[in-house]
Amino acid sequence: MYLFLLASTLAAILAYTTGFWLIAGGVLALGLLIWGIILGGDSSQE
Repeated sequence: MYLFLLASTLAAILAYTTGFWLIAGGVLALGLLIWGIILGGDSSQE
């Protein structure tokens, strides 16, 4: 879970600083969120 939080934070900072946060940041954040939920669900089931 910490890795997901770290990745999402770095992605948010990178997207914000590059100025493409409206499009790239939104899509990337949504993708990471879905991926995090799926990964978290798989981890909790094991």
